[in-house]
Amino acid sequence: MVRPPLPWILVALAAVASACSFDPSGPAGTIDAADGPTADAIDATDVDAPVDAVDAPPIDACVPRAGGELCNGLDDDCDGMADEDFPTVGDPCDGTDSDLCLDDVVRCAASGVATTCGDATADDDVERCNAADDDCDGMTDEGFTGLGAACDGADGDLCAEGMGACSTDGLSVVCTDMTSTTAEVCNGADDNCAGGIDEGFGVGTPCDGADGDACLEGVLECDPGTGGTRCTDTSGTIAEQCNNVDDDCDTSIDETFDLTSDVNNCGLCGRVCANSFGTTTCATSSCMPTCSAGANDCDGNPVTGCELRDTNPACAAATALGTVSGDGTSTALTAGGFGEAVYTVSVTENVAGNNPIRAQVTLTSPPGANFDLDVTCTSCGGTTLSSNNATGDDVVAVRRNDTTGVGDTYTIVITVRWTAAAACGNWALTVAGNTGTGGLSCN
Repeated sequence: MVRPPLPWILVALAAVASACSFDPSGPAGTIDAADGPTADAIDATDVDAPVDAVDAPPIDACVPRAGGELCNGLDDDCDGMADEDFPTVGDPCDGTDSDLCLDDVVRCAASGVATTCGDATADDDVERCNAADDDCDGMTDEGFTGLGAACDGADGDLCAEGMGACSTDGLSVVCTDMTSTTAEVCNGADDNCAGGIDEGFGVGTPCDGADGDACLEGVLECDPGTGGTRCTDTSGTIAEQCNNVDDDCDTSIDETFDLTSDVNNCGLCGRVCANSFGTTTCATSSCMPTCSAGANDCDGNPVTGCELRDTNPACAAATALGTVSGDGTSTALTAGGFGEAVYTVSVTENVAGNNPIRAQVTLTSPPGANFDLDVTCTSCGGTTLSSNNATGDDVVAVRRNDTTGVGDTYTIVITVRWTAAAACGNWALTVAGNTGTGGLSCN
């Protein structure tokens, strides 16, 4: 805005208007009436410039300045106006600051030949966050990023439950989210806005249900009733079996079974101590059979128990051992075993003449055992000759006297009979033809 004229300018203009016909110069050293006996500095000049308010007539005429009007608040060109060549003086303007606000006025520069806005001191109007255009750039709250945008407050979740708003001092943007932390719940949703679903709950992880085993037969799933998890395993308890497998998944194998003394799992699962001919126990993981009379553990396998030696075979089940010559050259027949046995042997007549048809049966018992020998002619129901030696071999000789022709062949039945045995071992049986004297007559 234009600055109001100074009082001395008004006085000077009035003086000029009333004395335009005066000589433009006056005598130097004129003393103003108000000066008193002493002249002031203005009175010492030929023309008062400017004319002061106390100058007494005659008043010096206005002398235009060579070079024209200056910007200095004076009427340099004596046209009755001051600074008229500088029409913007007093207008609002923006100084040398960073804003665009017209918060200063145009002033005369110190040189007087130009104008300037305000003074050289910066007067920055800084934009604040307050919904106003503080720096006068036509925009409001520019530079405050996030203003009005969804945001998350200082809680433990990542949910944008507030929006950016100006702080009370207008210096920053703050979030209006004042809610507490939204916790993740197992429900198939991203409750805490972390970008995952049901994180931390291990959904899908193998698990064991409320049974008595430790087997992971289900997986974790969300429990709608609690927001936590539950296991899908609804199977019953898997019981441990004796099978060298961890059936109940507790990292132990066959832990409920006694492999040291259980006759059904002796030493290892499924090993049953059997004994058809006596009794048995399991001690220090080994089967210990005790044999009944007539039986011994002779196969070297204590798991199977004792083998019966007193078998009492039937005569009808006799095994044909072969044929020997009772009166000629013949190869002996042999057999062996650890139990009782019945054999038939044919003693033939091969040489014409009056020679007895003979054979000799020899039984050798194994050490620590006693088997006896029974020999019967033709059938088990016939006459029997037995040998019951407690030690040594049992020997029975048979014969038939020769008759006319060569038809004196006969059959004998041989029975190997168990008597006692404290040890195992096989007996040996030999049947030799055309040998032996006396004995059983098969006539």
